[in-house]
Amino acid sequence: MSTALKTTFATLAKSRNEAATEVLMRGLDSKEPVVFEGCLSALVARRSKPGHLAVLRRWHELTPRQLELLRPGRGRMGGALRAALMDNDQRLVNNAYEFALAFSEFDVLPTLVNIAEQKNFRKAEPALMLTGQLVSHLSHLMCGGRDAHERRDPNVIARAALESLERSVERYRTHKRDGIVEAFVSLAGPHSSLLMQMIDAPHHPCYGAVMHALTESESPGIVHLIGDLLHGGDVPASVLGVVSHREDEAFVNALLSLELETPSATLRKNLSRVQSFAFLERSDEILELEPKQQAAAMRLLTHSGVDQAHKLLTAETLLTDGALEGRLAACRLLAGTAGDQANRLVLQAVQDEHPEVQAAAARQLRDRHIPGAMSKLVELAKSEHPEVAAAAREGLTEFNFENFLLRYDGLDEGTRETAGKLAVEIDPEVETHLRRDLESPSRHARLRALEIVELLDLAPKVADALVERLTDNDHLVRSAAAEALRVCTGNDVRDALLASLGDRAVSVQRAAQASLAVLGVEAEIAGTQAIVETEEDLP
Repeated sequence: MSTALKTTFATLAKSRNEAATEVLMRGLDSKEPVVFEGCLSALVARRSKPGHLAVLRRWHELTPRQLELLRPGRGRMGGALRAALMDNDQRLVNNAYEFALAFSEFDVLPTLVNIAEQKNFRKAEPALMLTGQLVSHLSHLMCGGRDAHERRDPNVIARAALESLERSVERYRTHKRDGIVEAFVSLAGPHSSLLMQMIDAPHHPCYGAVMHALTESESPGIVHLIGDLLHGGDVPASVLGVVSHREDEAFVNALLSLELETPSATLRKNLSRVQSFAFLERSDEILELEPKQQAAAMRLLTHSGVDQAHKLLTAETLLTDGALEGRLAACRLLAGTAGDQANRLVLQAVQDEHPEVQAAAARQLRDRHIPGAMSKLVELAKSEHPEVAAAAREGLTEFNFENFLLRYDGLDEGTRETAGKLAVEIDPEVETHLRRDLESPSRHARLRALEIVELLDLAPKVADALVERLTDNDHLVRSAAAEALRVCTGNDVRDALLASLGDRAVSVQRAAQASLAVLGVEAEIAGTQAIVETEEDLP
């Protein structure tokens, strides 16, 4: 387009002289695409109802690219649209419908509602259909949907639309248009007193239409509304019935998107009143869901009032064939369930191929008092998977090494050995505890640690710490350390024991000599350098 032509169209678009509209309307008859499209854009830019009507009359003739030239008219052509919708020219009416739908002209909703109420069904039906389509899109935006061309707050738009919808709903006895009721329910929200009044009153004229909308509509607003009601106060029994019976994908997706892992007290209370879910009527139906949805569905059942036997049957289905997320959720259900069947499923979960499931089941074994549970926990405590071993040790806390040390002095020798070996099996911190006690300021703690090292054959694991004890200030500790080192190999051990042959305490010398002999080293005690323990050396 030439600069001169651009300037001409810009001038005509901005001119306040209505004659400019006439010029541009005549230009729509031009065979030159540049002129035609320039006139089209200029008419859209002007605030002229006749000009906008002229554009609408051409809608069905336009190419997709030319249709986009009309987008700037969104929100500017309301007067022409309303006039076109009420016109007797069916072509113009159809064009107005298509424009309103293509560009989401929410401002024409009051006009559409009035047309939808008419007794002339031929006119009412298209208006009713377009009302539903626009409201569905608006409710989508209200629920977080995006529209790159819509910059207005959808909640503000909805409030304006609701005024006409509420008035129409109050005239329901006259027009009997269920679609208008559905549109109202889509936008009303859980705080609408009129909506809650209709839901609570089975004898209300709109009750049937409202319940039909709640049960059948996949409008984002209605699906979202049901979730909001569950999060609110006490939900009417009729709404709980809807939750129980709906099984369409849109509703199921929304229901499983609720915060079910840590639900609010209100949501838990309302779910506990739901006795069944149609989409989970058969336990194997849960397998048709995506992995995360399997977990959500299991949590949903957990918080619901569904029969416990069905919950366990569904948990078994997941543990056998479900995704990882579903199997983990099934384990969490079992955590709050007692009985033989739950015990059997926990034992099944312990054998799961995934360590996270094994760990979730292992945490439950101890409190269930299942025969053989302790042996299984000990076995699991040695698992190659850290999370499984840690979970098993949680159930064996009273048998860990720290508790063994606390009880040690009160145990007889046989029990000490049994309890100690169990602690070694289940507690990876044994070596850490021993090293700590071998360096303890307490003489009793050091001697006890040395005794345990001998009792449980742990000397090779702490050989370096035992070598350090050969220089302890207590000759009994040095002697016990020298004795314990008899099962340790290495030049450092041998050299330390040889050095101990010169210890000032004879008992240490003899212990070192005996250990060296076991290690195959013949050595003599350091003759005149050796001295007998004095009284201050004795315990």
